[in-house]
Amino acid sequence: MHFSPFRCTFKCKSALHPAMLRLALCFLARRLAGACPAKVMAFFVVLYEAIWLPVIGLGMTVHQVGIGHATLIFAGLSIALALSVLILLLRAQARGVGKVGVAKS
Repeated sequence: MHFSPFRCTFKCKSALHPAMLRLALCFLARRLAGACPAKVMAFFVVLYEAIWLPVIGLGMTVHQVGIGHATLIFAGLSIALALSVLILLLRAQARGVGKVGVAKS
């Protein structure tokens, strides 16, 4: 059966979700259909935190230092986070802890 993101039956109560987030949620809902409910719930909790934390933090920073400085601070923190995750993944791969990538089903 071919997966079509446009035929997804995922219902969202809010019309404010971006289309890409909806497509990603549809894909995950189908992909994780037989997965442990706790793992699926953990993923959505992390997703929710990843969405609202930067929004609230950036809003508070804009109020304190202005939008120009807040944007630079946010960009710097995002780059630092991405580099630290990359370094941790490369270290784990060098030690042979696990493969970096998505497991095939």
